[in-house]
Amino acid sequence: MTSSLNDDFQAQRSRERESLRGTVSTLFADEPRAVLELGCGHGHFLTSLATAHPAALHVGVDKLPSRIARGQRKVERAQLNRLHFIHADILDFLELVPRTVYWSAIYVLFPDPWPKRRHHKHRWLQPHTLAALASQAAPGAHLYFKTDVKAFYLDVIKLLELQGDWALVDDAEWPDGPRTIFEGYANESYSLIAQLRK
Repeated sequence: MTSSLNDDFQAQRSRERESLRGTVSTLFADEPRAVLELGCGHGHFLTSLATAHPAALHVGVDKLPSRIARGQRKVERAQLNRLHFIHADILDFLELVPRTVYWSAIYVLFPDPWPKRRHHKHRWLQPHTLAALASQAAPGAHLYFKTDVKAFYLDVIKLLELQGDWALVDDAEWPDGPRTIFEGYANESYSLIAQLRK
């Protein structure tokens, strides 16, 4: 029984990955450059950004289908044909996106902090994901990060310094845009901007 369930799970995962591969191949077929938000939630922030910059391709990724559905409704209401929300695991997305695609900016806003030390391994923001983002970041691209957990913020600073592809920037400006849904729940927030070194 356990083996059968595991086989079913693996088959489902395989189908999901193949579907995602097709989605990203089609999306980026004619456009090699995009603004990326990982863990886009309901799409509130990215929709505002895409409205302000309609010529740029904007892509939001989230693993919860209900959030993607709400984001898609925003796309339809605003008639933004350069804004796309993708239901996917972030690590799968980063693995399957074509290597020809470059990120002009990357937003990571209020990801799950997994605050207990024994759970830190579940954070998707790790050295290998920072390296993957750097490998497809456009020259001079910025990485924007925000959280309401100070310890997580300090951990990400250390992570950036140790990983090495990104340099913290003190004088860069945070783009105009609304607060995210999660930011509205927070009493305070901590943010940083890093720039691709190479």
